[in-house]
Amino acid sequence: MNKFYKKGLINVILLIFACITSIVYAMGRHDKEGNIEWREGLEQAKKEAQESDKLIFFFFHHPMCSGCKKIIAETLPDTQVKKTLEGEFVPLTYLVTEAKNMVQQYKVSWTPTFILADKNGNEQDRWIGFLPPGDFLAQVALSEGHAAFKKEDFNAAQRYFEKVLKEFSESAYAPEARYLLGVSQYKVTHDSSYLKKTWEDMKAQYPNDNWTKKASAWGN
Repeated sequence: MNKFYKKGLINVILLIFACITSIVYAMGRHDKEGNIEWREGLEQAKKEAQESDKLIFFFFHHPMCSGCKKIIAETLPDTQVKKTLEGEFVPLTYLVTEAKNMVQQYKVSWTPTFILADKNGNEQDRWIGFLPPGDFLAQVALSEGHAAFKKEDFNAAQRYFEKVLKEFSESAYAPEARYLLGVSQYKVTHDSSYLKKTWEDMKAQYPNDNWTKKASAWGN
C-alpha cells in the first residue's frame, strides 16, 4: 500500500473517530453532566436570575477534554454539588465546539471553565480545571464570596468566607478566605482590630502561606 495513501487513510479514520466521539458525547451529555437541571440559554438564565436574585453558574466544556470528563463523571453527580448548583445558582452549560459566540464573549481559552455571573450575565469570578467534590464546593463558596466582595456587599462576603472556614477548614482555600474575611469585617466596621486579629490567626494557622505574608502588614 502506498505510504501516502496509508497515511491519508489513517487520518480519515482518526477524523471519523473524533466525530463519532463528539456526537456520542453531545447526545448523552445532559445525563453525563450530573443530571443537573441546566437552562436552555443565556437569555432564559438571565431572566430567571433577575427574578430569583441568584448568580448564573456557567460550565464550559469540550468533548475531548479529560478534565471535563472527570468533572462530569466524578464531581457533578455528587449529591451536595447538585444541590448547591441547583439551589444557589441558575446553572448553564455550553459545549465549546457548539457555542463559539459564547466562548468569544466570555473569553474561554481552556476547559473546563467555570464562571459566576450576575443577573445580567456580567462575570464576577471564574476558575478552570478539574476539582473533586469537596474542593469544588469550597471553590464555589470562595467564588461566591469574591462575587459579593466585588459588589461591595461585605456582609454577604463575610458569610461566604466564614462558610469556607467552617465547612472546608482543611482546604487550600481557607487561608484566602480568612484573609478576605478580615478585610470584609474591616470594610463593614472600619475597626482595624479585625485586621490585626486576622494576622494573628493566620500566623498561627497558616504560617507559610502567601496570604499570611500579605496579612503580615497588619501585624505592626
